Amino acid sequence: MENAWRLLEELLAWKSAPKERLAQLQVLRSNSLAELLIRVVAGMDESGREYFERTWHRLGSTAVTRLLTSPQVCQVLRTDKKHDLLALLHVEEVLQNSTEHLDKWSAKGDWWLGRDLPPGVDSRLMARRENYHQGPSLACGIPVELSVASRPEYPSSNMQDPFPLRAGDMRATLERVDGAIALVRKACEPAAAMTEAFTSTVVFRGDRADLKCVRSSSSGAAIGRTLLVNPLSPEAPRVRLAEALVHEATHSVINWVEVGNPMLASSQTAHGRVTVESPWSGQTLPIHAYGHAVLVWFSLFNFWHESYERHVVPSEATARMETIREGFLNGRRRTVLRSRHKYFVPAALELLDSVEEMMVAP
Repeated sequence: MENAWRLLEELLAWKSAPKERLAQLQVLRSNSLAELLIRVVAGMDESGREYFERTWHRLGSTAVTRLLTSPQVCQVLRTDKKHDLLALLHVEEVLQNSTEHLDKWSAKGDWWLGRDLPPGVDSRLMARRENYHQGPSLACGIPVELSVASRPEYPSSNMQDPFPLRAGDMRATLERVDGAIALVRKACEPAAAMTEAFTSTVVFRGDRADLKCVRSSSSGAAIGRTLLVNPLSPEAPRVRLAEALVHEATHSVINWVEVGNPMLASSQTAHGRVTVESPWSGQTLPIHAYGHAVLVWFSLFNFWHESYERHVVPSEATARMETIREGFLNGRRRTVLRSRHKYFVPAALELLDSVEEMMVAP
């Protein structure tokens, strides 16, 4: 899509026709995934291609939407696992058209198609719906992806001793995250619309190594999957979770833009060969992650500014804006971005420079 990076800037400012910008980015997501699908299917043998085409044409709009917004399908496509793609396609066809029992998870990890309950999952999390078992979801409809391994591969979030939540903790977590989404809606409706549109599934984990440390993560492989670690920690009030949800949804939007519009001029640079110290966290980041960080912190500053303007948690909003802006000023003082211009493609660099200029202006 032409000017995808400029479109992204307009969306993340939450000002200029946000509904139109969001709709355009949703079209970009569908087109990007369709291109990935075409590429992977073209690499299949003749029987695989025939099976895909035959099955795809039998799917209704609901099943197609589920597949096109499934982080697991995205992961399969981006890692070129052709047989896994056909298996997910089959499961969604069965879920839509059949009563056949399969010991398989759906593409979004929210339905188990087996006759019996899924192994390794607290049975109290599942509800019997006609022939199959359905997992929990947030009030806004975003499902909990129960099929993800205890230690997720995408994203990993550097957990040392992860564990999935049991039913009681899951109910409490859903209530807390529902409250966080309600706060996002109240603070900034465009940010809420983006978060709900680009968060396809959520995964909750505890980490026994540090049950208080709250963090979130997402992935450029399984785009749309948001992982929240220790969401029931006393250090995870709804304000913290609200920011985490907007944070990861912003990464997802950027990742979809990058499917057809890479941020970096060289793919070798993306593999961590060039690093910088984050002016916000002090952590060492690959230059690609730093480019994402500039845009994510820009998004969050604007989110909290809208929250302040609406008198929604104004003290927290003021504190967050000050912290975020100080990070931008820090980066400018250390010429973090200016000294690394050569690593970015011109369109992405133009956006990053523009964002930094806005954020350091008096």
